[in-house]
Amino acid sequence: MGKYYDTLKVHQKSKSPRNEVGDLIPEKLDWDKVSPCRDEPAGAGATVNVEGGKTITYSSNIFCPVTCPDIAENSTVQVENSSGQVQVTGTVLRFKRYKHYVKIWI
Repeated sequence: MGKYYDTLKVHQKSKSPRNEVGDLIPEKLDWDKVSPCRDEPAGAGATVNVEGGKTITYSSNIFCPVTCPDIAENSTVQVENSSGQVQVTGTVLRFKRYKHYVKIWI
């Protein structure tokens, strides 16, 4: 399914800390490296069917090797290139494992 030059990262949600008076402290974004990947922007009018029979528009496809762990829908992910620049950030709309690769719609 091609070469994978980018890196897929998943945002790890942590419990928001509070200061001494109980106010929420802004959450620091922690990203865990998950898998090598390749991002392909979607064309105009790209849609995907999700749970409940809904059809929604997506902006990118992310392709990963079959060794990629499962990523839950509604997880926040980002793709970084080899220079560390963020190529795309989004919410997982659908995750599908095929025989030779994994496809993620965001």
